[in-house]
Amino acid sequence: MRIFTFASTLLLSAMTITAAHAQDRCELFGDTVNVNRNSQFHVFIKSYSQPVKDYLANAKRIAIEYESDDTNLITLGGAWFQPTAKEGTAKMKLIVYQESATQKDQPDYEHKIDSLDFIVNIQPKGTKVALPYVNVNWGSGKAEAIADMEKHYSLYSDTYYAMNPTITQDERQQFDWFLNPNFDYPLLALGYNDYGQLFSSNIIVADGTRLGFQNTSEISDYLTAEGYELLGYDEMGLLVCYNEAKQTQASAGYITIQGQYFRFLNFQYMDENPLAVEKVEATKPLARITRSGSTVSIDAEGDAGQQVRIFTLDGNIAAQGRLANGKNTFNVGDKGVVVVRVGKHAGVKLM
Repeated sequence: MRIFTFASTLLLSAMTITAAHAQDRCELFGDTVNVNRNSQFHVFIKSYSQPVKDYLANAKRIAIEYESDDTNLITLGGAWFQPTAKEGTAKMKLIVYQESATQKDQPDYEHKIDSLDFIVNIQPKGTKVALPYVNVNWGSGKAEAIADMEKHYSLYSDTYYAMNPTITQDERQQFDWFLNPNFDYPLLALGYNDYGQLFSSNIIVADGTRLGFQNTSEISDYLTAEGYELLGYDEMGLLVCYNEAKQTQASAGYITIQGQYFRFLNFQYMDENPLAVEKVEATKPLARITRSGSTVSIDAEGDAGQQVRIFTLDGNIAAQGRLANGKNTFNVGDKGVVVVRVGKHAGVKLM
């Protein structure tokens, strides 16, 4: 389910832009990335070189592509790579391009901006990495929530938004970002409701295998050990869990960051178990949903009280809230095609 914004405003994704790093090259957390065999992986760029910053100053987007000196060890998929054969090391290159004018998130191969080299250390399949801490003290204010996270991570909001200039000022008020110097879980984000209270916490996941697909996984095992019940899987095959004691739902989705489709794990306040059955069912919403220009109208009918999230096609949340009785309206601006999710129902696509 698409819980997040950036992916998702769900979704990605303080330091100021002038403090982001003065070096004139792109920078990773280190020169060597540990990746499990058979795991599809994305690498987060910690800071941009000046040529990339100059390009983004015009509110444009970048695209990423990987190259390797050993395709016997590494399968390349454009904006992702996957060690497939055996343990070992491989030399890699991450190339930053301008985004194609005709294909979103695809490179314009005539306009390379920068590149950087790194080493992939291929680990045995199933090598685990501890899930990072997240704040689930729902209802706490921004200052309190940020202070709690800064005990563990660096506040990264200003740098993240400088990297993503197309995110609006209103959208920036909904999330704070934190840098975790870990290739597997490089970013975390706190989400707030309209009252500035903590409403969700999110972990960016670079290795999708850790989340799994329509089966138990390293992350689902971690969650069940922490008291979450695995309710099932959504229409994308991603986990949905609930912890009654914490009144917290855990689910997952996809988010575009730096031209790459990362996964994310979302923790969100939910005052009741979202399902009375063991399996997620993607049924049609009871609410009547229409759109006129920038306004999405939802007549709640039998879905009154349900959470509603409106996503752009690249996974960013354009609007969200909880349905009151009667007519509800949401402004999505000029977002183009959006998908409306009401509770656990199937999404409704609106032009």
